[in-house]
Amino acid sequence: MSDARGVKKFLLLFAAALLFSLPFVTKNLFSDSFVENMGLGVFGWIGLVPLFLNVFDFEKTLKRVLCSLFCFFWLFYFFVYSWFINLYPLDFAGLGNLESVGVIVIAETVIPLLHGFLMTFCVFIGYVAARGVKNNYLRAVLVSFGYVLGEYVQSLGTFAFPWARLFVGQTENVYLLQSASLFGSYFITFVMVLVNALAAFSLMSPRKSREKRRMYAFVAAGVFALNALFGVVRVNTFDCTKCKSLNAVVLQGNIPSGQKWSGEVDEKEVYLNLADWAKSYRMAKDFDADIAVMPETAFPTTIYPYDGYDSPSEEALMQISKKLDAVLFAGAFNKQDGNSYNSIFVYDSGGSISEPYNKYNIVPFGEFLPYRSILEKVVPSLAEINMLSSDLARGNTFTPTETPAGSAACLVCFDSIFPETARRQIKNGGEFIVISTNDSWYKTSSAIYQHADHAVMRAIENNVPVIRRANTGISRIIDNFGRVREETKVNERTAISASVFLPDSSTLYTKTGDVFVLLCAVGIVTALLVGISKKKASH
Repeated sequence: MSDARGVKKFLLLFAAALLFSLPFVTKNLFSDSFVENMGLGVFGWIGLVPLFLNVFDFEKTLKRVLCSLFCFFWLFYFFVYSWFINLYPLDFAGLGNLESVGVIVIAETVIPLLHGFLMTFCVFIGYVAARGVKNNYLRAVLVSFGYVLGEYVQSLGTFAFPWARLFVGQTENVYLLQSASLFGSYFITFVMVLVNALAAFSLMSPRKSREKRRMYAFVAAGVFALNALFGVVRVNTFDCTKCKSLNAVVLQGNIPSGQKWSGEVDEKEVYLNLADWAKSYRMAKDFDADIAVMPETAFPTTIYPYDGYDSPSEEALMQISKKLDAVLFAGAFNKQDGNSYNSIFVYDSGGSISEPYNKYNIVPFGEFLPYRSILEKVVPSLAEINMLSSDLARGNTFTPTETPAGSAACLVCFDSIFPETARRQIKNGGEFIVISTNDSWYKTSSAIYQHADHAVMRAIENNVPVIRRANTGISRIIDNFGRVREETKVNERTAISASVFLPDSSTLYTKTGDVFVLLCAVGIVTALLVGISKKKASH
């Protein structure tokens, strides 16, 4: 009988984790469709209910609660990160078929286990704190605090990978995300989990207690409605009549990584032709471009900015800038002081070059090998996936890049999933965000869409437009409310353009950062201490 209950419990958690992951894993299947835009995001607001129904019996043993939490979160991350399978084969990293399978199996196993453990630990701490109080509303808040901390700790340390943030499944309706301009994207997580928790308490209440059931449901609906109402009011009442405008052009060359690094395609010819096409289009539409953006390592070469070295790549970039009569942002490797960086270079139409931005958040196993001396011996295949002959160095500045078009906060690929990297540049005077990324490694999987959705949140958090350029897609021009004004399809060689505003007002989040995360930690610690003191007093 107990075995049957265990199987039934696992199947329930399996179904709940799958339901909760749907807004993430189906993005490449239903992109631009009614199903994606109107339906699947709702699962983020109800998908945790089955889990909470399972664990909100506060008489259960802590061991059972731990098992339920870990089972759910491991399955959730396993589903969300299923796009690792689409990376096969890893021939672009020089790995054979068997080695590719090994690396992908490790990634698809270890990362969900690690994130599942971190999330389980943090939510469990929130749950333990909740056991010490009797008020179910406060219990819902404390468990939601735990979920926030679980997402936050994924952004810390050498292996930081804050990818599967809850807002990613909600970007089709930006009204629900606008409160991030106040307290950051972790506040969106809190609101979503709180609605789930309150809905669970409503369903758990005895049928005789109809008033309690209705009140929990009413409060859950009220939290959702207030969050949405704030978004509607912010978007529709924001006054930007005196804002400067920014005319942006994005060039998407659509050169797969294998072709880029093997030299099969002449990147310079591709982008010079795209620039000619964009110039003709601009003239036909009477559109004067202020900036143009090219992808991460648009030309897979190294530029020596301080040695007076004029490479063919630099000449081509200057030509593109002159053709478009715009400030050009382009990715390339940069070598200075004996270190190599993944950088964004900026050229104006006069041919001058700005100080390059060096990528701050470099990718483990892609741009550097953590604990190299150990891993090279223990797991040689992981060492080989680092595609470069030597590790890249990490940038160390958050100073925005000054250009004739305005002050730009530059982000390279992995940078864009870390809110603090963008926030600090905007706080230091950045007026808009430029993201150069590759993403062709992800092919047509859901990872392309998940990564692109982080750019939406960077716009909302800081009240600035975002110009995102990916090698094979998705490239986007996003306004300060997170609305996508223009975007490309995946695997499309094209150029897009749009005009966006540069608001002159900063957000509370830009000024204060992730203080809400600190509030969550303080709330849980306080509840734990109160619970401990009550136990001591009772004895």
